[in-house]
Amino acid sequence: MRKLWTLILHLRLKALLLEPTNDTWIQLFRSLFVGALAFVADALTLLLAESLLKLHYLLAALLGFLLGVAVNYLLSSRFVFRAASSGKSRLVEVLVFLLLAAVGLGLTELILWLLTGFGGLHVLLSKIAATLVVFLWNFFGRKLILYRQKD
Repeated sequence: MRKLWTLILHLRLKALLLEPTNDTWIQLFRSLFVGALAFVADALTLLLAESLLKLHYLLAALLGFLLGVAVNYLLSSRFVFRAASSGKSRLVEVLVFLLLAAVGLGLTELILWLLTGFGGLHVLLSKIAATLVVFLWNFFGRKLILYRQKD
């Protein structure tokens, strides 16, 4: 974490955002930005597909999710885990990435169901809680399963 704060305090933006690194804190920091961009792609696709294309909201949500996952994969492999190779073929890497994302989607649905369905919590609060849990799942799943460093 010290390295992350040093880069932030000295405004070393190139090292903070672009240079290859295996530092978990820097990767987590980058992953926040990547996740935010993927969320924007997901949400905009959902809104546009539902309002302009008049698609059912569940189909629009699926399209948004797929675009969000694609954005996340492209940016994560380029900026977050650039220094780490998965050691897998591109096809296997994408499939593992999608599997991890599908588990994240399942976690999201479960958390929404538990907190809103059983707990009576407002869906937006449930979504925030789910987003935090799934963000950590996605990041550490990718770091420990897909882009694990060989000893």
